[in-house]
Amino acid sequence: MNGRHYAVITAGMAHLNSKTMHAVIQSAAHQYQGSGDISDVGTYLGAHLKQELAHQFSCQMSQLSAQPLNVCELILATYESDDVAKPMIENHLMFSGQITFNGKPDISGHILKWANHAQPISYHGCWIGRSEFITHVVNHGNTKLPPIAGQFGMMTLADAVDYTKFLVEFTCDSQRFAIMVPDCGRPITSATLTPAGYHEETIG
Repeated sequence: MNGRHYAVITAGMAHLNSKTMHAVIQSAAHQYQGSGDISDVGTYLGAHLKQELAHQFSCQMSQLSAQPLNVCELILATYESDDVAKPMIENHLMFSGQITFNGKPDISGHILKWANHAQPISYHGCWIGRSEFITHVVNHGNTKLPPIAGQFGMMTLADAVDYTKFLVEFTCDSQRFAIMVPDCGRPITSATLTPAGYHEETIG
C-alpha cells in the first residue's frame, strides 16, 4: 500500500459481493492511492468493504443500516518507519444493519475497535473470529496459574509464532471435545510480517 507492506487478517464473511475476501482485499490494494499510513489504509479498506456490501445488497452505502446484519472483521499490521521495533496494529469491524458496540447501538457500518498506537505501549496481542476461546485462555481468572499474556514486548519473532500456534491449537482442541459443531481445524497457517516483507508457512 503505497510502498508499505501490510498483513491483513479477515474473519466473519468468507465471501463478499460474490468474491472471496482475498480477492476483495487485493482489488482494494491495487486501487489504493493514499499516504500508506495505517489510519488512512484502515479508513480506506473500511469504505471499500462497505461499498462491496452495498453492491451485494444492490443499495446505496447510506442504506446499509436498513439491510440484514452481515459482519466482516479485519486486522491490519505494519511497522512505523519500517522499524521492526515499532509494530502497528488496528482492528476494524465493517457491517450492514445495526450492531451493539460498547453497550450502544451503532449503524455507522465501520468501527475502529482497537489500535495499539492508541495504547501506552506498542506490544500487544489482537485476535478476531472465534475469539472466545483465546479470550478465555489469555484472560483466565485462576490466580493459581501464571498469566500467559503481557510479555509481548519480550518475545522474539519465533516465540510470537509459537504463541499464536498455541492459541489456535487450543481453539481447535477445545472445539474437538466441546459440545458443539467444530468450525476451526488444522492445518494451521502461520504468517509473519517484517519490514522486509511477508512470509507464510503451514505449521500443522
